Amino acid sequence: MKILQIHKFFRQEGSGGSVGALFGLIDLLEKKGDKVMVFSTKDARNLFSNNEKYFVNSIPISRNDSTGLAEKLRLLGRIISSREAADKLEELIKKQGRPDIAHMHLITYHLTPSIVEVLKKHKIPIVQTLHDYQLICPNHKLLSQGEICERCKKKKYYQCFLNKCIQDSYFRSFAGMMERYYNRVFNDYAREIDLFIAPSRFMKEKVIEFGIEKKKVEVLMNYIFFDNKTRDRKDETGRRGERLNYALYFGRLVKEKGVDILIKSLKLVRDDFLKLVIAGIGPEEKELKRLTERLGLKNRVDFMGFKNKDDLALLIKRAKFVVYPSRWYENSPLTIYESMYFKRPVIASRIGGHPELIRPGVNGYLFKSGDAKALAEKVNLMTFEEARILGNRGGQWIRREMDQDSYYSNLISLYGRVIG
Repeated sequence: MKILQIHKFFRQEGSGGSVGALFGLIDLLEKKGDKVMVFSTKDARNLFSNNEKYFVNSIPISRNDSTGLAEKLRLLGRIISSREAADKLEELIKKQGRPDIAHMHLITYHLTPSIVEVLKKHKIPIVQTLHDYQLICPNHKLLSQGEICERCKKKKYYQCFLNKCIQDSYFRSFAGMMERYYNRVFNDYAREIDLFIAPSRFMKEKVIEFGIEKKKVEVLMNYIFFDNKTRDRKDETGRRGERLNYALYFGRLVKEKGVDILIKSLKLVRDDFLKLVIAGIGPEEKELKRLTERLGLKNRVDFMGFKNKDDLALLIKRAKFVVYPSRWYENSPLTIYESMYFKRPVIASRIGGHPELIRPGVNGYLFKSGDAKALAEKVNLMTFEEARILGNRGGQWIRREMDQDSYYSNLISLYGRVIG
């Protein structure tokens, strides 16, 4: 089968778990003998692709609003519809041949739904994985000012502007509002998608609640490729599987991930020798470091920055346990998959798709989102022996879920349904 994979990013650094899922999917399909084409945006950090010459110029989206009005209006038009993306995709299909199916991931702002028109012109079936809430929410998170928000239900996207839901900026929120109105009301591209793949039951239920047809949504977990060599690699001490006395968070440093809650909980933990290791980068890094100093925890919290795949694997394997304290509706985080694969138990907030992955007392614990005290109580339960038992159970479960043959069979079944 010839499959076109579409994602606005093709780099691992700073791009979130959806790209990790994309790379895992490409690896699986190629191992099974399928031909994979890729369509994305240009970036110096991209992985190599034979299709790179067809990639689109990415939009330099700054976090400040200092640009002039004319430039802002030009940017607004570009994030709603991209002639460049449509033309480049047209060229890719003509030069490299028509794929049997297109599998879209994240496309907003950089690629835009303009590419859907091209795919339909060539009668290419389309599936899209719902990695976030971009289909129903202008800021893609169902989160506003640090709180869960569903005000845009029934396509009331003006609520995004009124509440400054995107980076606390009226202009950015206006841009997000207009992008949703254009692509979900005036030119509803969702009607053209043959099938949506939801990585969690929670995601499926939420998009249906917001108006997506039930028959067009199926649940299939993200796929992640696990390298056995990485799994079995010894750490720098020459040992395998040694647990050190630290909790680990790895991922983006953004408000919705709740890392501040994790830092605050460390003050309430009984074990004064437990350390916290934070691996990742993001806009909240400076503020999180200031919080650590204010709480007098500078000697107990290590900010490790971005880590490549092998170095991150070592950090996970040496951790006592892993924590994901998100305050937004998490979907089906690859970070939890990875933690379980390395037999490390997970403490996660009871929100979104987390409860579908974490069974309290079996492979980890859940706590009330945003509650540092509740998190500390779960941390206090995690002795080394408890961590070993829960971690082993989680490892067994994720290996069953990520079995290559059964996962591939399920995926191809969904592809066949829309090609059929």
